[in-house]
Amino acid sequence: MVEFKSNHGTEMGGILKITRVGVVGIVLPCMLSFVVYYGFFSDYAGAGFHREGFLSFYESGVVKYRVLGRELLLKTHSVVVSQTWAGRLARRFLPDVPRCMPMADPKGNAWFYGAIFIQNTVFFVGAALVLYALFHHGCVTPGARAFAMGRYGIGLLMMTLTQFVPTAYDMVTCFFFLAAAYLIVYAGRWGFPGLLICVFLGTLTRESAVITLAFFFAYHIDELVKLNRQAIGRLVSLTLVFAITYVVLRVYYGTDHAMWQMVRWWLNLFDQKSLCGILLFPVMCWMIMAGVSSVRRCWVFLVACLPYVIAMTIIANTWEIRLWVPVWLGLLVLAYVDTEKDNSRVPVSSNMSARC
Repeated sequence: MVEFKSNHGTEMGGILKITRVGVVGIVLPCMLSFVVYYGFFSDYAGAGFHREGFLSFYESGVVKYRVLGRELLLKTHSVVVSQTWAGRLARRFLPDVPRCMPMADPKGNAWFYGAIFIQNTVFFVGAALVLYALFHHGCVTPGARAFAMGRYGIGLLMMTLTQFVPTAYDMVTCFFFLAAAYLIVYAGRWGFPGLLICVFLGTLTRESAVITLAFFFAYHIDELVKLNRQAIGRLVSLTLVFAITYVVLRVYYGTDHAMWQMVRWWLNLFDQKSLCGILLFPVMCWMIMAGVSSVRRCWVFLVACLPYVIAMTIIANTWEIRLWVPVWLGLLVLAYVDTEKDNSRVPVSSNMSARC
């Protein structure tokens, strides 16, 4: 009888855990994504909600190098309009476009807009599950779970809010960055090959994959300062994967607008919305780092990200605060890892061989 109760309790605990992950890691992101794409429509959106307009924008300028998100979205749209069971199911349940979308794109249609929603929701759910795993790794006490859930909620809402600029690559970028962060923090001996793949696919998605290198540098700063060969070798390997992929894309697609579309630092400093985007960056960083036990790795990460932040301030529209999301997510993970844990939490190993 005692054994029966023990097994029953274990089974119930497992069911509750699976239910919690399903509700918080899958259902909640789906609901948030639905609200973002169908509850309201951004006045910032352009005319990329039909196939021809999408290709016209994504196959020119600096965005033409962001190939993975573009190709995945075209494949997703092909499935949505197909006569396969998946296409018929999607067309049956996808809502009509937001009523004000024709003002931004008169040629926009429900199926292409629906494809954007489906792809971004899938990768949003993937990013949410990885983020959940990062913050709940080894949580055994109610206090630890509450702390982890709070951090998870912050990350989730950051990714949700910044989708007021619908793109084919932002949620894909978040997924590969968080997957790389998980492999850096928790993975074992086979994690490094997976990390190389994440950097490669992340670079095919968006240039901000370089922030993964900054995260690796900050997380392993102690080993790097001590000139640990394994840490240095892996950082060099990750840098080569990023650099080679970055260069090959520009050789293949041409060097027109190879690094930026336009220089707009003057506009960013004097336009109200852009200036708000700049100011929001340090405010969010300060909030994320509040209460962190040891901020050393957080500051190393921010310093390592400084070239990216400066570049975005010069060549991008900082009102698109989605630009800061990979930095905020990396800082959020480091702040969580470096915050003093409850004594009953399983500590993160400091052995280099047990991590990436």
